[in-house]
Amino acid sequence: MLVDDHVAVGKRFQVRAVPRDRSGRELEIGKWTEITWRGDGVVAPDDDKSAGEFGLASTSFGVHGFRASAASGGTVEARLGEAVGTLRVTASP
Repeated sequence: MLVDDHVAVGKRFQVRAVPRDRSGRELEIGKWTEITWRGDGVVAPDDDKSAGEFGLASTSFGVHGFRASAASGGTVEARLGEAVGTLRVTASP
């Protein structure tokens, strides 16, 4: 899910993974949960280097930063084990 209000070209925005069990209940993500994030080229991961100062990974609690390079649609992918989720975002100029 998109954390920020909107996506603008060249500005950092955040996405949060919301895993759910088979019954649709939201599962809790901790600071050490390893989620693999990918963008499609229009949208690229933008790691938060300051997170390490607080002993956190850049993907702590299922939140990760991205940056759009063009005013168009892009896709963010989150992978937790074998579960995969995608989010389509549209960047404005």
